[in-house]
Amino acid sequence: MIAWVQSVLDKGQVGSQRSWSLAAGFGPNTVQNVILRGGATVETIIGLCDAAGEDRKEAFIACGYLRESDLGRSVLKESERNLLTHVRHLKPKTLESLTEIAQALRLRDEGRA
Repeated sequence: MIAWVQSVLDKGQVGSQRSWSLAAGFGPNTVQNVILRGGATVETIIGLCDAAGEDRKEAFIACGYLRESDLGRSVLKESERNLLTHVRHLKPKTLESLTEIAQALRLRDEGRA
């Protein structure tokens, strides 16, 4: 974890620890605390990655939350991945309507509607 944080700082794209913390929407000592503790929550890593333009997967691997062997394995079928990609771009109200439709269709297919 510390090595990843230091590598991002060494790239010079985030400025100081303080500026990176603030750019991520956290308190000014967040990056310093991550270094001192030697770890961070998933939410903190996501925020720091987004603020620094860093790849989340690489950060999770570097921080020990993922292994290289965890990547590339998907339990989703291609059609499910395609559907999920479209669903992620829907507005909340549209997503709510789609969920209701999907539930009704599932009940119908199970013979309970």
